[in-house]
Amino acid sequence: MFYQPWIRNYILPKWEFTTIDAMAGRPINIEHWMKALKTLDGARPLAPKSKAHIKSLMRFRGEAKTHAAPLRSYRPFSNSRSDVLPFLTMAQAKRRRERTKRFEEQAKAERARDQRQIREAQRKSKQAQREAAAAKRKEAAAHLRAKIIQRTASRRQQRPGPASFCLENADNLARRRLATN
Repeated sequence: MFYQPWIRNYILPKWEFTTIDAMAGRPINIEHWMKALKTLDGARPLAPKSKAHIKSLMRFRGEAKTHAAPLRSYRPFSNSRSDVLPFLTMAQAKRRRERTKRFEEQAKAERARDQRQIREAQRKSKQAQREAAAAKRKEAAAHLRAKIIQRTASRRQQRPGPASFCLENADNLARRRLATN
């Protein structure tokens, strides 16, 4: 991981055996240490960006089971504003974690609500498409029925005879033709 050299070269030599309580109780010690950090060869001060990386690694999220856990048991988290944010006490970390959890639950509920609305809109759209298709089929059947009736009427006029053809036959013929199309 990208943060392991920072931990190995800068944090562990100074803070490996220090408990979280001891560190959280005196954040001024950490601030002084941060200001005094130098490059590995000790020739020049560490760059502000490098100090920001180290500071982000030194921030705690309250992940330990006890307050006296060694630094080794903590994992860093990224924060682009880590150079401006102060160190957190265990109580502050716990409050922040609870607030984050609450926000995540709210976001999850909002996503679920949005997905329900999308599904409902899709269902309504499909229903409208089905209704439009049914109306189109009904209109086509009515048009075909009218056409068949018109043809049979014109044939009757051409060939007078028994009127064996009725509206029910026209409906049946229209349904058969629509089914084959």
